[in-house]
Amino acid sequence: MATQPTTVTVETEIDAPGGWAFGVRIVQPGADERTLSLRMSWQDFEHWSGGAAPPSTVAKAVVELAIERKADAVNLGDFDAAMIRRWFPGADEALRQKLHRTA
Repeated sequence: MATQPTTVTVETEIDAPGGWAFGVRIVQPGADERTLSLRMSWQDFEHWSGGAAPPSTVAKAVVELAIERKADAVNLGDFDAAMIRRWFPGADEALRQKLHRTA
């Protein structure tokens, strides 16, 4: 029997000073459903996607990468997308590759 994959859904996108705030729902096998708030600056959005993907797609990729690299990353609660580059070496390139695959 195959394990269900983790699903990440961006449920809300709100314009905020300097960027956006996202409400994200995460469903992981064997865990309670979680929600978190993710902030992302315009600069990080441009750095990762160059405007080629919608902000919500970039936000989803940030959360997915955090979970891929450390499954319990969602336990950290609300965070700013820029934190991912402090948590994981090579995060910028990994996000660009992830976004390129989903384009």
